[in-house]
Amino acid sequence: MKNILIYIKSHRYIRYLLLVITCYIVSSCEDFISVDPPLGQLVRTTVFSDDLTAKSAMYGMYGRLAFGGGALSGGQNGLSFIAGLSSDELRLLTLSDELLQFNENALLSTNTQITNLWNEFYGNIYLCNSLIEGLNSSTGVTPALKEQLTGEGLFIRALIHFYLTNLFGKVPYISTTDYEKNTAIGRMEISDVYQEIINDLIKAKRLMSLEYPTESGLRTRANSLAASALLAKVYLFADKNLEAENEASLVIDNPLYKLEDLTNVFTINSQEAILQFEYESYATFTLDGDLFAGPETRFVQSITTQLVESFEAEDLRVDNWILELDNNGTPTFAPYKYKDSYEASLLNEYSTLLRLGDIILVRAEARARQEKLDGANSALSDLNTIRDRAGLDPLLTMTETQTLDAILLERQHELFVEWGARWIDLKRFGRADEVLGPLKSDWEPTDVLYPLPFEETLVNLNLPQNDGYN
Repeated sequence: MKNILIYIKSHRYIRYLLLVITCYIVSSCEDFISVDPPLGQLVRTTVFSDDLTAKSAMYGMYGRLAFGGGALSGGQNGLSFIAGLSSDELRLLTLSDELLQFNENALLSTNTQITNLWNEFYGNIYLCNSLIEGLNSSTGVTPALKEQLTGEGLFIRALIHFYLTNLFGKVPYISTTDYEKNTAIGRMEISDVYQEIINDLIKAKRLMSLEYPTESGLRTRANSLAASALLAKVYLFADKNLEAENEASLVIDNPLYKLEDLTNVFTINSQEAILQFEYESYATFTLDGDLFAGPETRFVQSITTQLVESFEAEDLRVDNWILELDNNGTPTFAPYKYKDSYEASLLNEYSTLLRLGDIILVRAEARARQEKLDGANSALSDLNTIRDRAGLDPLLTMTETQTLDAILLERQHELFVEWGARWIDLKRFGRADEVLGPLKSDWEPTDVLYPLPFEETLVNLNLPQNDGYN
């Protein structure tokens, strides 16, 4: 058992102790789905006595995502890195057996990063559900704030389940802290998981404000348009293309957002940002920036030659987002979207979880799948918007298949090493075997899903292992 101190902010940089948790829900308990519920009770009775403590609790939730050292906090445990290794984006340059399992797609169910990933996600879901339930039972929080914070809780819960199902396939959708109910929930069909995510996001949209709910105006907490952006992606993945197009358009057409110059996409309060993670006042760099751009860590991995060579010669993203290095006489290429490492003296960048460039390509794909291929409001117009920012000539009218191929390629170039986008895209386009088979000597079709942690399958009979794993 561990005593865990969770620090939160009541204003931008004021922190105080939120909770001391006897059983750490992320890693100390063997089986999340049968975790006892003291945390939920503590949140309901202690945290939400008034507006200040309720807002502080939500800051704590964001803080756990941004600073918890897990999948959404960047760095060596982050999705941008591990899913980049799993796909055709990154190759590992250091000796690490567990990371090599990702790079060679030879994961073992006992891999500690897999266990930590699962526990972190479900631990945060448990905390998120506690926050939602605490808000619902509170009489001390003003109604408008209660709605906003509940919407943010639903958004975060949906976001985490979105990544869970795209990494592990069929997963339980957990929407309560009731451990007896959770113990009985088994793996759900992916379509059912998506429907639960959609239900949460529709509610979140209704509850959250259009404006960002931060006193500083930073885009570091979810608003209703962040819910629309994620909803557009989920609709697309669920083959609800008209709905995906409509939700994406709500974001794209809003004057809050515009494509930035390539050098400013990941800066603090970039107009392209839909949701960013705020860093502490003493920070000078993002974790992804330190991993990919740091002089002591940039040789942990390299962008694959296949990715570098796939760009057109005139593509401005190569010069702006890729750093060519000399690794003892061997040319290597580092992701350079985030420029600042520990050497930086001032924090200029925030980890950007959702951004406009992605959503424009979501709408392009949704339109292409509806055969809206050419014209002013078409897949091609959206695709060429992204290409224009990259300094590339517009593409001309193509067939639906050609347009979808062009969108997949554009997503590869626009979104490389961003939250596992390429890994997820290869699977949902049905291209993983074709692309990764020739690159990975031990590739098997079942490698498209990560294994469930071995110990989870032992303690919960409702969680059978994914095919191809023990």
